[in-house]
Amino acid sequence: MKSTLPICIALFALVFVIQGCKTKEEKAANKALLSAEQGAALAQFKLGKMYASGEGVPEDKLYAYMWVNAADIQGLGDSASEYKSELVKQMTPTQIEAAEKLYAECKEKSYKSC
Repeated sequence: MKSTLPICIALFALVFVIQGCKTKEEKAANKALLSAEQGAALAQFKLGKMYASGEGVPEDKLYAYMWVNAADIQGLGDSASEYKSELVKQMTPTQIEAAEKLYAECKEKSYKSC
């Protein structure tokens, strides 16, 4: 019993460390999220692109559209408008409607916890 306890503790510590490690992409997504929640249009656009590609966050077209739409509405420019148009081509009308609803809910909450 004595000899297995240190091994169990070491394995537990290893699992804890591995789960706590984030990739460079995940760290970038967290940083973008913090700025996006503050209303930074460029960060919203970047975060939307990350959701579209699954870079640092789970791939999710609804969140991709929601964040890119937020940046576009703030007047980020043609890049946001064009990217949103490309996203729309990949989505069903039901998905677009859900993404618009998600945007309205997030805007209402000032983008907190979105």
